[in-house]
Amino acid sequence: MYKVLLVDDEKIIIDSISKLIDWEEYNLKLIGTAQNGLEAYELINVHHPHIVITDIKMPGMSGLDLVKKVRGELPDTIFVILSGYDEFDFASKAIEYGVKHYLLKPCDEDEIVPVLIKIIKEIKNKEEKELFFIETKRNLEKILPQVKEQFLRDCIIGKTYNAKDFNFFRSLFRIQGNNFKLVLLKPERECDYIEKFALKKISEEVMLTYDVNVHLSTVFDENALLLINSLDNIHIVDILERIKSSFYNYYGIKLTITISNSNSFHRIYHMYIETQECLQYAFYLGIGSIVSREDIMLQEKGNY
Repeated sequence: MYKVLLVDDEKIIIDSISKLIDWEEYNLKLIGTAQNGLEAYELINVHHPHIVITDIKMPGMSGLDLVKKVRGELPDTIFVILSGYDEFDFASKAIEYGVKHYLLKPCDEDEIVPVLIKIIKEIKNKEEKELFFIETKRNLEKILPQVKEQFLRDCIIGKTYNAKDFNFFRSLFRIQGNNFKLVLLKPERECDYIEKFALKKISEEVMLTYDVNVHLSTVFDENALLLINSLDNIHIVDILERIKSSFYNYYGIKLTITISNSNSFHRIYHMYIETQECLQYAFYLGIGSIVSREDIMLQEKGNY
């Protein structure tokens, strides 16, 4: 049931409206009455009514002051203003505060009920929208891991995204930071589905133990790929050695690992190309090596 609070400094009006309306018939409950704004404010804080029917001119705290105060604290509260013919300026001010419903005194059941029905419809529509958004968010949370994986795969195969697309996905995935690195982990032999899944899972868990957030991860062409925030290579190598050791202990499979240079989020494809170039270099170092694009650049500079 939707809760209603009735506020007026004239007891005869409170008593009249209280008895005039069959509250239960409209799925409403009159949770209390007040004869001034201060008293009403206290009741609102205790009961959180859905609807407040209030006189506009009252001693102490006026209906207008009540609306203004409650709007800042309980913005979902719906107000119905009761005003006399000579109080239009007050009523128009209430409308500025977001009040959409007002009744001229004296008013009877035929005038009050349609307003209440309209408000109930508004509340139900809002509840349905909120439920829809909650369900949508819940469903999105369920599929988000698959969406993240697909997005990373799309990036590494060179699918074209514009800046707006990247910003959208970055916001959707709640990815923070400006610089990232892509890590590629290549098993020494072809792995079955369970081994591929385990490689990805072990990598994510080890990263997490070092407080490194894996923003995106997937398995592509037998390799696991991880997008992480940019860290210095000395720190990354220590973590990757732990991943290599853990995976070998479980499955007896050695890993060759490559690391891209630091780059921005929309340059994931470029980072992937760098990890592929590092793989070619790692071929000469042998299985189980860890090679970064930075290492290759330093080597090339030294040779030059």
